Amino acid sequence: LVLSWAKKQINSGADAIWIDLLYSQANLLKSMTGDVNHPAVQESYAAAAKLVDEIHSYGESKGKYIYVGTWAEYFIDFPGQLPKLDFVTTSPKPEEILSGTLNSEKWDLLKAGIKNKFGDIPYFAFIDWGGMPNAPIDVFSQQLSKEQQAEFLKKADAFFQSKGIIFSYPVHG
Repeated sequence: LVLSWAKKQINSGADAIWIDLLYSQANLLKSMTGDVNHPAVQESYAAAAKLVDEIHSYGESKGKYIYVGTWAEYFIDFPGQLPKLDFVTTSPKPEEILSGTLNSEKWDLLKAGIKNKFGDIPYFAFIDWGGMPNAPIDVFSQQLSKEQQAEFLKKADAFFQSKGIIFSYPVHG
């Protein structure tokens, strides 16, 4: 199903595909079994990697390269075969937005993990609007004043630039 959606997007002119929750099934199974090497976990990770490969392959069949990315956090500790991702994304946590303080140590560890697994691929941060209660965008837009929002955006932009992470300003919602 996801591959058919990606093909439709490519046929409509997309040059990049971002797959939300690509590793959700594998991570859910990992938490249920407590074993990253459990066959169900391994097969789920492999299926996600195959999806990325299939999108790349379909793009090539259409004569163009399709950039594929997903969330950064979900495979840092995975020891097996990783997909050939072209970029990764992440989001500041609601607590970081509310406090106006980004956790430098956390971001350094995450950036190092990405570099170790994928090399120097583009790394984007954005204020996520996911369906969770108290999502980062909810905290940003509903709990910060306009002045605090402006200050956070400036602070986040400078912080992420210093870490080599591209901050994408919120232009939705």
